Amino acid sequence: MPQLTVGVIGYRNHSAKLISLINQKKYVGKIISYCYKKNLLKHLNKKKKFKKISFTSNLEDLDT
Repeated sequence: MPQLTVGVIGYRNHSAKLISLINQKKYVGKIISYCYKKNLLKHLNKKKKFKKISFTSNLEDLDT
């Protein structure tokens, strides 16, 4: 079964809840979360809560 790549805008509050729910699905292989604050990206990617997630500040990365 092919793995899905899911894009989420945001990383806190409602977005965090969505990311948590999406992370539980076996058919999701990668989660890309958009964060507009470039200075937080390094910290967020280092402190990842889930293996599947990566953070970006480029909206075009969500269009994969």
